[in-house]
Amino acid sequence: MKTVQFGDHEVWQPGIVLYNNADVTKVDPYGNTDVIIDSDGTVVWVPPATFRSECPLDVTYWPYDSQACALYLGSWTRHGYHIDIQLYKNRSHVIPGWFMKYTHSWQFLGGQLNIIAREYPNVNLRYVMLQMIVNFSRVSPIFTYTVVFPAIGMYEREREREREI
Repeated sequence: MKTVQFGDHEVWQPGIVLYNNADVTKVDPYGNTDVIIDSDGTVVWVPPATFRSECPLDVTYWPYDSQACALYLGSWTRHGYHIDIQLYKNRSHVIPGWFMKYTHSWQFLGGQLNIIAREYPNVNLRYVMLQMIVNFSRVSPIFTYTVVFPAIGMYEREREREREI
């Protein structure tokens, strides 16, 4: 037997949380999916998850602004010698896909994954977290239709009026 499947609550879960969580409902963000354990001890658990985080926005160039938001994931109770967070196949980029909620207001531009480790030598501990920086830009066709096009039209109308005089 190469693999065995268990229900997600039948095995220990690492307790990975979003440190900069903005969801006040206290609901478990992870969906219920089975855990796959290989004969070599490798555990694969890929639950669907919904995270909500605060992101300070820079609206200097609104409505043509781009934003970068950082999400920090790790364990509050387990140090890096218990949970060693690693990037899958050392990939450090976020790939857009089915996991990102589609929106008409924002376009995903890309993302970067980083592992941040903090050493505490006085107690011989190491805490590891995953930093995910997500870059996106605002898509604002309504602004173009309601402000930009009418402004261009009024400007051109004034130019035509000046030529008539």
